[in-house]
Amino acid sequence: SYENLNIANNHQKFITSNAFDFDQIVASEFKANLTSIIIKSLISSTLKTSLNMAVAKNDESGILSLATNIFSIATTRSDLRFWNFLPKNIQIMMIENDGSVQIYDDKNQKIYSSEVDIDKNVLIVVRSFASQFPARVYKIEN
Repeated sequence: SYENLNIANNHQKFITSNAFDFDQIVASEFKANLTSIIIKSLISSTLKTSLNMAVAKNDESGILSLATNIFSIATTRSDLRFWNFLPKNIQIMMIENDGSVQIYDDKNQKIYSSEVDIDKNVLIVVRSFASQFPARVYKIEN
């Protein structure tokens, strides 16, 4: 939800860099499978339409036509996958632990500030779904 984050310790300021863009990853995966998806859909549609037309010509009562239509509806599936748990992107920044960390959004609004143990490695994860909502910040010390 942020273009980047500004990270500061007691001595320096940094800007995060984009490590992964999941929109591009998903788009490239979809593009790789698109041809086979289209071919499968065209074959399935052709077979179902042919079956429905053949039954309709030979079914005066309409019961078989109804049955083949129900079969077509039941066996037609749309690909409705979505990944609301995947982030839009992952940004990373590694800085020296000098005992303090501040994190600001791309509009220079403070998201997080903390004193950290200088003798530990610290991982801070900022999770944000939209810039209008508060970001969740997790601090892991080792």
